[in-house]
Amino acid sequence: MIQIRPFDLLAINENGRYYYCLALSDQIMAGGQLVYAFYYTSESVVTAGVLLSDHPQGFHRIVDFIAAKRSGSLTRIAAKVTATHLDNVQFFRQDGPTFGLDRTWAIWDREGSLVRRPVELTVDEWSYPIFVCSLHSSMCEQIDQRWHPSHDRAGANNSFKPNPLRGSA
Repeated sequence: MIQIRPFDLLAINENGRYYYCLALSDQIMAGGQLVYAFYYTSESVVTAGVLLSDHPQGFHRIVDFIAAKRSGSLTRIAAKVTATHLDNVQFFRQDGPTFGLDRTWAIWDREGSLVRRPVELTVDEWSYPIFVCSLHSSMCEQIDQRWHPSHDRAGANNSFKPNPLRGSA
């Protein structure tokens, strides 16, 4: 099985297409890794130059690759990729407000420390990556949908809605 390291450029073969992401961390949060997922798919594996040319578009996510590793669908395209401009995550937001009397959100820093518990999220906070570990298949669905954390704000009115894209074991 592939041992994923920060700045490994990865391809995942899912449903006959290749999906791409750049690992940005060692394992965090129950075995997941912070990645930058590219809005790019292909029928065969492409080179790092194709993915990193111009201004790649995508989103940040914490992803667990264990199922992709076990199935043999994960490929390392390149190691030690120079793409520090994509490693710009400082904060995360939780998936939905907590239940209970206060119904607050939580904002976490990259080290996993609680920063604040707002009652409502600001526009900037809606764009923070979600502090939850998802399966690689969920990331692939989100790439197909060109999902971004800020899309969760539309129609949410700061109320809790379960994330339908979160994978299940």
